[in-house]
Amino acid sequence: MAVFRNTWRIFAALIGWVMEDSLDTARAMRARGYGSGRRTHYAARALRKTDVLALILLGFLFCVSLFIIVHVLAGETLMVFAENQGASFEVWAEYGLLFVCYVAMLLYPVFIEGKDRVKLWALSR
Repeated sequence: MAVFRNTWRIFAALIGWVMEDSLDTARAMRARGYGSGRRTHYAARALRKTDVLALILLGFLFCVSLFIIVHVLAGETLMVFAENQGASFEVWAEYGLLFVCYVAMLLYPVFIEGKDRVKLWALSR
C-alpha cells in the first residue's frame, strides 16, 4: 500500500508538470499565430541604398558622440563664453552637440515610422 501511495504522489506531480508545460506550449503557439488562418512566410529583402545611408548616418552620429564623450572625460572641454545683458554664463559646446547627436539617434526611428505612416495615409486616400 505504501508503494502505491508513493507512486501516486510521483504520478500526480508528473501530471501537474505535464499540464503546466502544455499550457505554456499552447500560449507560445497562440502568440506565434498558430491556427489563425493563412500561413505567412518570411520575405528576405535586399539592402537598399537608403538603408546604407541610414547606417552611415547613425554610425557617424555614434562616432561623434563617442568622440565627444572621450574628449570630455579627458578633461579637454571647449567652453564658449557669451555675454547676455551684462551677465556671463558658460555654454559647453560638446554637451550641446552630444545632446543633438543623442536626440537625432533617438528620433531617427520615429522619423522613419512617421514617413511610412504618411506614405500609407497617402495611399489610402
